[in-house]
Amino acid sequence: MVQDYQITNNVVESDLTNMLLKDLNELLNLHGKKIEDYDLPSLPPNTIDRGAIPSIMQEELAVNIPNEDIEFVAKLNNDQMIAFNTILNVIVQKHIGVFFVDGPGGTGKTFLYRTLMASLRSRGEIVLATASSDIAATLLPGGRTAHSRFKIPVDIQRSSICGIQKQKDLATIIRVVAAIIWDEAPMTNKNCLEALDRSLQDICSNSAPFGGKVLIMGGDFRQVLPVVRKGTKAQMISAYIVQSHLWNHTKILCLRQNMRSLCDQEFAEFLIQHGDDVEPTKPDDMVRLPLHIAIPWEGEHSIQVLIQHIFPNLELHGWDAPYMVQRAILTPTNDDVQKLNDMIID
Repeated sequence: MVQDYQITNNVVESDLTNMLLKDLNELLNLHGKKIEDYDLPSLPPNTIDRGAIPSIMQEELAVNIPNEDIEFVAKLNNDQMIAFNTILNVIVQKHIGVFFVDGPGGTGKTFLYRTLMASLRSRGEIVLATASSDIAATLLPGGRTAHSRFKIPVDIQRSSICGIQKQKDLATIIRVVAAIIWDEAPMTNKNCLEALDRSLQDICSNSAPFGGKVLIMGGDFRQVLPVVRKGTKAQMISAYIVQSHLWNHTKILCLRQNMRSLCDQEFAEFLIQHGDDVEPTKPDDMVRLPLHIAIPWEGEHSIQVLIQHIFPNLELHGWDAPYMVQRAILTPTNDDVQKLNDMIID
């Protein structure tokens, strides 16, 4: 762990251990513990530097945002540029704003976030990047899950608040950030959103939504929605963030151009129509695919037809990395993955 500190801190090696112990102690203090409880060395008396930059602030300032992200502004499409300028203008003018980026898969929502973060960092601003899932969080520089970043209770209730103390370093950095990103917000319970709202109002001593901070949510309601354990349909609908009173303060920014299907606009529109429940379905919500994009099922032999279609002349490309990374067969279950892998490798 000490070796990691050498990358981001310009201090002599003898001080690195003390820095680590100090940060571990701060982390344990959040949970009502102290470093001595875990058979770790005690903190030297001179370790605490009242004038030092808090470790959480150092962590955010050390987030590496690639230089190419700043250059992405010129590559934004029309929908992305409208969203980018709308959000950036609010932040630059120090106004209050709550946004939701409605971005179906393939429309470049993460691309927009990264460009926005790079532009703000070039202005000396800090953005807290969070997401409702671990995978989405890893796509953002310095990304963390919203629950981890804001200490949102796991057993969330209608009156819950986040476990952030006003005198702690986390509260300090929240007061100075220019904006907060919360990706995949549709899959979170509205109580989590409202808990963050109450906590930010208290931390920032501001009664405006989210304490006057610019909040940028994003996601796609056509995909993953909040899970209410053993909940009824009515309880699940009630948990959506659109049912929160905060949704009335939210400006929706729509991304519609599918960046993954630039050469196949018909397929991109087909996906959107299904997501919007426009395309007809058969009983039990079965979807009928157009014949020109489907391989008919004619027994087990059809699997070989699929493999040959996706991996043509496979025997000639066994060691061809570009060939392999440009194609894949996706399946819903791991059993099917294993079955297909065995067949393809054979």
